[in-house]
Amino acid sequence: MKDQNIKTDLTKFTKSTFRKWHILKWKLVFTNTELVKKEIAQVRFFTQRILFNEIYLTKITENEQKQAILHEVAHVCVGTGGHTKEFRRICDEIGCTQKTSILK
Repeated sequence: MKDQNIKTDLTKFTKSTFRKWHILKWKLVFTNTELVKKEIAQVRFFTQRILFNEIYLTKITENEQKQAILHEVAHVCVGTGGHTKEFRRICDEIGCTQKTSILK
């Protein structure tokens, strides 16, 4: 039940963030597949999805989860191209302090 509550809260946070930054048609999807491997979350531009690795629902803090979402939202805003100056500028603008979605 705890996982479902976390999913609900993260989904609400993500939808709110999408609305704030005028991101249309994108969705948050929770997954436990090898697609995201060691990453907390990952962007899929073709399907307009942010994949969130379910392993991290209870392994990291709520703030770390939200920072991972904001990190991926910055990728959505910038498009493909990685961690460019524009990406870092968007991160700063949206309040993302987490510069990677991989935990070491």
